[in-house]
Amino acid sequence: MNGSVLSSNNSSVSGNLKQKLLKERVGKLIFSMSLPSMFQMLSVAVAALSGSFFAGKEGMTALSAAFPIQAILNALAVAAGIGSGAALSRAIGEGEKSKAERTASAAAVITAVTALSAVAAGVVSALFVLPLFNISENDISEARRYLIIVSAAFPAVAVHTVFNRTAVSEGVTVRPMMASIAGAAVTIGVDFMLFFMLKNFFSTAVKLAVADSAGQLVTMIISIFIAKKLPIKPFYSPSAPPDGNAFKEILKVSFPSAIQNGVDAMFGVFLNAVMPSGAAIAFYGAFYKVRQQALTPVYGLNQGTVPILGAAFGSGDRERFKKAFLISAAVALATALTVTVAAEIAAAELMNIFDLGDKTTYFRVLSAGFVPAAPALMLSAAFVATGSGGKAMTLNILRGAGIGLPAALIFRNFPEIYTWAALTAAEFVAVAIFLPTAFREYKKAPFGAEKQS
Repeated sequence: MNGSVLSSNNSSVSGNLKQKLLKERVGKLIFSMSLPSMFQMLSVAVAALSGSFFAGKEGMTALSAAFPIQAILNALAVAAGIGSGAALSRAIGEGEKSKAERTASAAAVITAVTALSAVAAGVVSALFVLPLFNISENDISEARRYLIIVSAAFPAVAVHTVFNRTAVSEGVTVRPMMASIAGAAVTIGVDFMLFFMLKNFFSTAVKLAVADSAGQLVTMIISIFIAKKLPIKPFYSPSAPPDGNAFKEILKVSFPSAIQNGVDAMFGVFLNAVMPSGAAIAFYGAFYKVRQQALTPVYGLNQGTVPILGAAFGSGDRERFKKAFLISAAVALATALTVTVAAEIAAAELMNIFDLGDKTTYFRVLSAGFVPAAPALMLSAAFVATGSGGKAMTLNILRGAGIGLPAALIFRNFPEIYTWAALTAAEFVAVAIFLPTAFREYKKAPFGAEKQS
């Protein structure tokens, strides 16, 4: 194993990164890295729910029309962040400061390209794609206003997403969490002000877009201040310009992640188009919201474990990699089992919140998929950490659209429960397929110094 993390005269680099990622006890590190990620995701979810509350029925149609496009744009930012963070953690584990700095420079370039491309795509979609939707002219107009505003503010989303992922990869987790909480608080505060204090000004969509954009800008500003104090700063550095390998290390995870997240964002729309009852938008949308909240601890474990696995992989420490994966997977599985029991018990109450009490049985069927989702998410973390973005993408697409859409086509003339049962089965099938794949990958993958041996 490499004895030093980064060869540098800067003690904060060698001290912070070495102690955080390679020297602290694995269990303690997983907890300290994952818990802030959980709260960070919860804050974002609370802000989103706040927007839905203020929108009411009059604004929900416009928001629903804009959501798939906005989700795809956000998927680009998340993909850039995942790829950048994973590549940086591997470089840190390898102990090469120059490589880590080149990776950070490459991440800055990818962030800028992602931000500008998404702004253009969002505006074009608002002008030319939204009119194709089967909704009223007024709803199209409202959705267009919303999408143009949030697209204009998208650079803030790209910057803080990549910067916060970079910070987590360097063992800094609490400050990014606070940045997200501050942004969520601003979003809710601006929502309250616009809807109650200035309720006669602006349309619902404009109010929601302004509130969301304000929160994103605040999160970005705080994230920039955090980034300036990181050992490896996620800015372009003329003294450490990115090379082809730096871009390759990021993109081999970012590109598959963007595809996967894009498919996930559109899954409900595709499913709704295939199912003759048109049930997906209402029911699956409600289930998706509940699942995101229920599995927040597991998503947090996923995000918090990737840097640990990446650093262990880069440093050549197989034992630490194995221990981190097994601990996080065990905690994720126990969490999912607990959440599944709670969801099965409270199914009727949860569906009544969305006025979908008649879908309770379907909800219970889908909730059974929480259990295999936990190991699937941790397998995905391991693939991302080792740079196997394609395998992570295949696993996650197979869990949903890969089996769900063909099943919906096959069972479209059967009772609806068959399709939902197929989605639950997809979770189990995906894990069954990828567990042996992950084991073989672990056995043959050249860890750290093994690459030179």
